[in-house]
Amino acid sequence: EIEGPADTVEGGDLVAVPAPGRWKLMPFDQVGHDAATLVYKVKSITVTGAARANVHVAMLDDDLPVAHSVRDELEAEGFSAVAFGEAVELQPRLDDFDVFIIDYFLNDESTAADLIGAIRKVKPGALIIVLTGVASEYDAGIARLMSEHRVQMFEKPARKAYLVSAIGMWQ
Repeated sequence: EIEGPADTVEGGDLVAVPAPGRWKLMPFDQVGHDAATLVYKVKSITVTGAARANVHVAMLDDDLPVAHSVRDELEAEGFSAVAFGEAVELQPRLDDFDVFIIDYFLNDESTAADLIGAIRKVKPGALIIVLTGVASEYDAGIARLMSEHRVQMFEKPARKAYLVSAIGMWQ
Protein backbone atom coordinates (compact mmCIF):
# COMPACT_ATOMS: atom_id res chain seq x y z
CA GLU A 1 0.00 0.00 0.00
CA ILE A 2 1.35 3.39 -0.91
CA GLU A 3 0.35 6.89 -0.01
CA GLY A 4 1.23 9.83 -2.04
CA PRO A 5 2.57 11.52 -3.76
CA ALA A 6 4.41 11.99 -0.50
CA ASP A 7 4.72 15.47 0.94
CA THR A 8 7.34 14.56 3.50
CA VAL A 9 9.72 11.65 3.51
CA GLU A 10 12.98 11.03 5.28
CA GLY A 11 16.20 9.52 3.96
CA GLY A 12 15.58 5.94 5.05
CA ASP A 13 11.85 5.84 4.27
CA LEU A 14 10.87 3.25 1.69
CA VAL A 15 9.31 4.91 -1.31
CA ALA A 16 7.77 3.80 -4.60
CA VAL A 17 8.80 5.55 -7.79
CA PRO A 18 6.71 5.05 -10.95
CA ALA A 19 8.58 3.41 -13.80
CA PRO A 20 7.22 2.29 -17.20
CA GLY A 21 4.82 -0.57 -16.49
CA ARG A 22 5.88 -1.10 -12.87
CA TRP A 23 6.96 0.48 -9.59
CA LYS A 24 10.49 0.70 -8.23
CA LEU A 25 10.83 0.42 -4.45
CA MET A 26 13.87 1.96 -2.79
CA PRO A 27 14.96 4.00 0.20
CA PHE A 28 14.23 7.68 -0.37
CA ASP A 29 17.89 8.61 -0.10
CA GLN A 30 18.60 6.51 -3.25
CA VAL A 31 16.07 8.38 -5.38
CA GLY A 32 17.55 10.87 -7.83
CA HIS A 33 16.82 14.41 -6.73
CA ASP A 34 14.86 15.56 -9.76
CA ALA A 35 12.04 17.90 -8.79
CA ALA A 36 9.81 16.23 -11.41
CA THR A 37 10.20 12.77 -9.83
CA LEU A 38 7.12 11.81 -7.87
CA VAL A 39 7.69 9.56 -4.89
CA TYR A 40 5.08 7.67 -2.93
CA LYS A 41 5.68 6.62 0.66
CA VAL A 42 5.25 2.86 1.13
CA LYS A 43 2.95 2.11 4.04
CA SER A 44 2.95 -1.69 3.78
CA ILE A 45 4.04 -4.50 1.48
CA THR A 46 2.24 -7.77 0.91
CA VAL A 47 4.15 -10.42 -1.01
CA THR A 48 2.13 -13.08 -2.80
CA GLY A 49 2.97 -15.71 -5.37
CA ALA A 50 1.41 -15.53 -8.78
CA ALA A 51 -2.07 -16.99 -8.85
CA ARG A 52 -1.93 -20.43 -10.40
CA ALA A 53 -4.42 -19.40 -13.08
CA ASN A 54 -1.87 -16.79 -14.22
CA VAL A 55 0.78 -19.45 -14.82
CA HIS A 56 0.48 -20.68 -18.42
CA VAL A 57 1.84 -24.19 -19.00
CA ALA A 58 2.60 -25.86 -22.33
CA MET A 59 2.62 -29.67 -22.20
CA LEU A 60 4.27 -31.35 -25.21
CA ASP A 61 4.26 -35.11 -25.67
CA ASP A 62 4.05 -36.97 -28.96
CA ASP A 63 1.68 -39.36 -27.16
CA LEU A 64 -1.23 -36.91 -27.18
CA PRO A 65 -3.31 -38.78 -24.56
CA VAL A 66 -0.36 -38.37 -22.15
CA ALA A 67 -0.18 -34.65 -22.95
CA HIS A 68 -3.94 -34.33 -22.35
CA SER A 69 -3.70 -36.24 -19.08
CA VAL A 70 -0.93 -34.02 -17.69
CA ARG A 71 -2.77 -30.91 -18.91
CA ASP A 72 -5.96 -32.08 -17.16
CA GLU A 73 -4.08 -32.75 -13.91
CA LEU A 74 -2.48 -29.29 -13.97
CA GLU A 75 -5.80 -27.61 -14.75
CA ALA A 76 -7.34 -29.47 -11.80
CA GLU A 77 -4.65 -27.78 -9.67
CA GLY A 78 -5.68 -24.37 -11.00
CA PHE A 79 -3.03 -23.80 -13.69
CA SER A 80 -3.82 -22.70 -17.24
CA ALA A 81 -2.46 -25.48 -19.45
CA VAL A 82 -2.47 -26.44 -23.13
CA ALA A 83 -1.55 -29.86 -24.56
CA PHE A 84 0.49 -30.24 -27.74
CA GLY A 85 1.32 -33.40 -29.69
CA GLU A 86 4.02 -31.91 -31.94
CA ALA A 87 6.77 -29.34 -31.51
CA VAL A 88 5.67 -27.53 -34.69
CA GLU A 89 2.35 -26.75 -32.99
CA LEU A 90 4.09 -25.27 -29.94
CA GLN A 91 6.96 -23.44 -31.67
CA PRO A 92 4.99 -20.38 -32.88
CA ARG A 93 3.37 -19.97 -29.44
CA LEU A 94 6.43 -19.92 -27.18
CA ASP A 95 5.65 -16.38 -26.00
CA ASP A 96 2.28 -17.59 -24.67
CA PHE A 97 3.71 -19.77 -21.91
CA ASP A 98 5.65 -19.46 -18.65
CA VAL A 99 6.27 -23.17 -18.04
CA PHE A 100 7.13 -25.87 -20.56
CA ILE A 101 6.79 -29.58 -19.82
CA ILE A 102 8.32 -31.50 -22.72
CA ASP A 103 8.86 -35.15 -23.54
CA TYR A 104 12.56 -35.76 -24.26
CA PHE A 105 11.85 -37.79 -27.40
CA LEU A 106 9.53 -36.37 -30.02
CA ASN A 107 7.72 -38.04 -32.96
CA ASP A 108 10.64 -38.69 -35.26
CA GLU A 109 13.02 -39.87 -32.53
CA SER A 110 14.62 -36.44 -32.38
CA THR A 111 15.12 -34.98 -28.94
CA ALA A 112 13.66 -31.81 -27.47
CA ALA A 113 17.12 -30.16 -27.40
CA ASP A 114 16.50 -27.76 -30.33
CA LEU A 115 13.09 -26.75 -29.00
CA ILE A 116 14.56 -26.12 -25.54
CA GLY A 117 17.23 -23.91 -27.09
CA ALA A 118 14.52 -21.94 -28.91
CA ILE A 119 12.52 -21.56 -25.69
CA ARG A 120 15.56 -20.21 -23.84
CA LYS A 121 16.08 -17.58 -26.56
CA VAL A 122 12.47 -16.39 -26.34
CA LYS A 123 11.76 -17.00 -22.65
CA PRO A 124 15.08 -17.08 -20.74
CA GLY A 125 13.39 -17.24 -17.33
CA ALA A 126 10.84 -19.92 -18.17
CA LEU A 127 10.66 -23.15 -16.22
CA ILE A 128 11.40 -26.10 -18.48
CA ILE A 129 10.74 -29.63 -17.29
CA VAL A 130 11.83 -32.58 -19.42
CA LEU A 131 9.98 -35.87 -19.06
CA THR A 132 11.48 -39.15 -20.17
CA GLY A 133 10.97 -42.84 -19.72
CA VAL A 134 14.53 -43.62 -20.84
CA ALA A 135 16.71 -41.33 -18.73
CA SER A 136 19.42 -43.87 -17.96
CA GLU A 137 19.97 -44.63 -21.66
CA TYR A 138 20.53 -40.97 -22.52
CA ASP A 139 22.23 -39.60 -19.41
CA ALA A 140 24.78 -37.47 -21.28
CA GLY A 141 22.26 -35.64 -23.47
CA ILE A 142 19.84 -35.03 -20.62
CA ALA A 143 22.62 -33.91 -18.28
CA ARG A 144 23.83 -31.46 -20.94
CA LEU A 145 20.33 -29.97 -21.26
CA MET A 146 20.07 -29.72 -17.50
CA SER A 147 23.32 -27.78 -17.16
CA GLU A 148 23.27 -25.69 -20.36
CA HIS A 149 19.59 -24.74 -20.31
CA ARG A 150 18.67 -25.03 -16.61
CA VAL A 151 16.00 -27.65 -17.14
CA GLN A 152 14.57 -30.05 -14.63
CA MET A 153 14.06 -33.70 -15.48
CA PHE A 154 11.43 -36.13 -14.23
CA GLU A 155 11.00 -39.76 -15.21
CA LYS A 156 7.72 -40.89 -16.69
CA PRO A 157 5.13 -41.29 -15.52
CA ALA A 158 5.49 -37.85 -13.99
CA ARG A 159 3.83 -37.47 -10.64
CA LYS A 160 1.46 -34.54 -10.43
CA ALA A 161 2.72 -33.57 -6.98
CA TYR A 162 6.30 -33.25 -8.31
CA LEU A 163 5.22 -31.11 -11.26
CA VAL A 164 3.08 -28.86 -9.06
CA SER A 165 5.92 -28.53 -6.57
CA ALA A 166 8.45 -27.63 -9.27
CA ILE A 167 6.12 -24.98 -10.69
CA GLY A 168 5.46 -23.62 -7.20
CA MET A 169 9.19 -23.33 -6.46
CA TRP A 170 9.74 -21.55 -9.79
CA GLN A 171 6.98 -19.01 -9.06
